[in-house]
Amino acid sequence: MRRDVVLPGIALAISLLLAFMGVVVVTAQQSVVTVKYIAGPLPADPFSNLWPAPVEVPLTSQTLVYPLPAATETRSVGVSAVYNGTHIAFLLTWSDNTQDAATPGGLDVFPDAVAVQFPVSKAQLPYICMGTVDNPVNIIYWRAGFGVENLVAAPATG
Repeated sequence: MRRDVVLPGIALAISLLLAFMGVVVVTAQQSVVTVKYIAGPLPADPFSNLWPAPVEVPLTSQTLVYPLPAATETRSVGVSAVYNGTHIAFLLTWSDNTQDAATPGGLDVFPDAVAVQFPVSKAQLPYICMGTVDNPVNIIYWRAGFGVENLVAAPATG
């Protein structure tokens, strides 16, 4: 048998077997969020009729830092966005059976949170995990009980 036919055939057979067993090996999805232009002030009310229908954006687990979850509890986030020519606003929604707000108690307290990352430079897209020293990112970070922070992030040097 020809090797160039056998190896792809074996890979396909293994992929089909894993899919049949419910194991997802690799997924690639592209979500496009269209930002709606509105004249005047941006809505602060999440129930405003100015928000367009949300686009579901898939999420994956972070496996680099504590608490190292085995799986993502929230599989996607709904994203709506509006702008008025000078400012942009995002409405992010997700399903969650618990409300985890910030309370005093140490390192094991993780409130509900969400972050949106933007490139600082228009020259090239930054590394997805908080930029690099040469290509930092601006992060808008919201945590339940704390509110919003605006951060510029890049890995520390030396």
